[in-house]
This record gives sequence, structure tokens and C-alpha cells, in this order.
Amino acid sequence: MRRVAIGAVLVVALALAGCGGGSKTLSKQEFASRLNQICRQAAAEEKQIGTPTSPGEIASKGPKLRAALDQGIAKAEKLKPPSELKSAADKFVAETKQLSSLLGQIIDVAKKNELAKLVPLGAQAQALGKDAAAVGRSLGAPACALAPS
Repeated sequence: MRRVAIGAVLVVALALAGCGGGSKTLSKQEFASRLNQICRQAAAEEKQIGTPTSPGEIASKGPKLRAALDQGIAKAEKLKPPSELKSAADKFVAETKQLSSLLGQIIDVAKKNELAKLVPLGAQAQALGKDAAAVGRSLGAPACALAPS
């Protein structure tokens, strides 16, 4: 159960990273379309890296997943949402940054094999991932709403 929850959180974090950049303000449809497209790409990248199912795999695959997440965050910060979505888009980016930070903590704890610390961090990341997924849905980007249920 713990392995599945931690793996699911990492999948969510990477999927939530999927936001592409641009220099012009996008329409709602353009914004949602780009967000969905990049989220699908991020999910494909996560699938290629593989979902960690143990502390050892989190330690080895986690840094690659976090690097992909951080690249997505950088793209998200360049994306120009329409004014009516700006607040939600900003929240989405902020929560994704929090997920990256938690993922870094999860990786550090996994490397030390401190299982007692891993479970609460995973639960924290899962809760944040669910909230960010709800924001993704509100942005019209269901591909970015892959939170575990």
C-alpha cells in the first residue's frame, strides 16, 4: 500500500509539471490545450523513467523524476494564462513547486532508508497532489489532474 501511494504521488508530481511556455497571453482554450499536451508528454516521460515502488527505486529514479518536474515548473512559469485563469494557474505552479520540494525530501529520506519519515512525507505529497489536480481540472486541463484517488 505504501509503495503504491508513494509511486502514485511521484506520477502526479511529474504530470503536474506539464505546463508549456510561451510569450503571449493565451486564450482559455489555448492555455488548456497546451497544458494538456505538456502534461501528456510529462506522463510519457514518467512512464519511460518508471514509477518507483520501493525506497531504493525512489532513491535511484526520484532524482530523474524531480528533474523532469522542475523542467515542467520552468515551462509553467513562462506560460501566460488569460486573466480569468491567472490566479488558478499561479496556484497550480506554487503547488507544483511544493511537490518538487516534498519530492526532494522524499528522495533524501529514501536514500537514508528512513521508512518512518517516508510515509508521512508521501501522505503530505499525496494530499498536495490531490489539491493541485483539482486546480488542474479547474484550468480545463484534465491531463494534469492525475491525482491518486
